Amino acid sequence: MSHATLLPLGSASQAAEELRAALAAGDYERAARLARELSELLARVQRAIGEAASGAGAAALGEAASRLEKARGLWSEVLEEQSRVLEETQRLEEGRLSLLLEAQRELLARLEAREALLLSSAAAGALPLPAEALSGMKAAQGEFAARRVVNAEAQLGGVVARLRAESARHPQEPAAEWFAAAQEDILRLLRKGPSPPILPGPESAAAAKAQAACRAKTAELGRELEGVAALLPEGILERLAGAQGEQASAEGALEGGDSQRALGHEEKALSLLEQCGRGISDSAARQKGVEAGLSQPFAPAAVRVVGPVGSRLGAVPLPSAKDYRPPRELREELERSLRERRPEAFDRIVKEYFKRISR
Repeated sequence: MSHATLLPLGSASQAAEELRAALAAGDYERAARLARELSELLARVQRAIGEAASGAGAAALGEAASRLEKARGLWSEVLEEQSRVLEETQRLEEGRLSLLLEAQRELLARLEAREALLLSSAAAGALPLPAEALSGMKAAQGEFAARRVVNAEAQLGGVVARLRAESARHPQEPAAEWFAAAQEDILRLLRKGPSPPILPGPESAAAAKAQAACRAKTAELGRELEGVAALLPEGILERLAGAQGEQASAEGALEGGDSQRALGHEEKALSLLEQCGRGISDSAARQKGVEAGLSQPFAPAAVRVVGPVGSRLGAVPLPSAKDYRPPRELREELERSLRERRPEAFDRIVKEYFKRISR
């Protein structure tokens, strides 16, 4: 069907001119007949515009809404996968911490044994050590034995300082200096602590593989969102790219067995994905509302043609601008939509339709 058939604007324009002439000539009977004809022509124009807008516009809006729904479903899958990877990494980190605690207990056991040997040597020495130094050494040994360090570092620091002072007063006696060096070595080992265990192995490799798969699906989500970028809040694609960067860093950490570093990156990735999800859901809901609004029919109102002395000649259905206006909530939604960028799928007729009904 051609646009000429759809929009009988020429006939309507001619009827309007004839109506104006009839009114000017005072031929109100003819004017009433022409008004009815004009009403029928305008009703056809209204139906044609409504069909064009609700057809082409609804098709484009329906496609956009469908893509947003698909993106929302894909986002949900990505979020679920990232949560599973995070849980697995947390389990790996718990295992690493368990090994670290065991290494700490073993270190304290070794330091306890060394401190006990020094105390035994001091008791057997010809030159007794200062009481304050002996007290500090015993206090440190007690903490080592309890496998719980609270004040041992400060105690040993005081012991080293006291023995250095004693050595300076008695340079001819090497015992104080020797004990000071031995205590300083214990203090150094205590401060260094056990080396954090790195656990490259099958479980860590499996977690890295799962993280890689999740990152690939996140990239797929990004490609899907690029097609409807104009409908999304600002910053969504940037946050999604940030999540992919964090996922890549987590993947590399897991490949090296560093669950602690991977955990931090995965938590950031999950947070960014959650932020993206809120924007995608809001956009999908908004698009559904616009699509539903376009499908609403608009009924023409009835106006009356009145003669010069107010005599009513009959009700003539003529469309007005108000007849094309949907509910206020939808108009506000469409006005916001007009201020946003649009994908190419939204053709000119839909834009013009939005503008007209939002006035």
